[in-house]
Amino acid sequence: MAAAPVLDLEADPYRALTAALDEMDRRGTDDHRPQLVVFLTDGEDNGRLTEPGRLDALLQSARTKGVPVVVAVLDGGGCDPGKPAAAVAEASGGRCLDTKGDLVTRLREEVARTGTGDEA
Repeated sequence: MAAAPVLDLEADPYRALTAALDEMDRRGTDDHRPQLVVFLTDGEDNGRLTEPGRLDALLQSARTKGVPVVVAVLDGGGCDPGKPAAAVAEASGGRCLDTKGDLVTRLREEVARTGTGDEA
């Protein structure tokens, strides 16, 4: 029996977020549906997000695309000032949620707020 090939792949939050923002921007707001990117992370791959030039480029894209990003971090300090998740959420006009509160409830509220058009 032949062994299955093993791929050693890592998550790339920069590419994932850039692709999501580009896709939402491409779709535009012509259909008047609310837009929101939800990024769920454990923070383990923040090093890939902060490789030289990546975070600055992502923050610039987040500022200009006009699509809020809600970052849900499975880490109690993931939304502390200076952390990449907090920077992305702030630049996009979204929110950063971590386990310092009820993450599931707050994430559900953010998605519902966007779905109803409530910007508060």
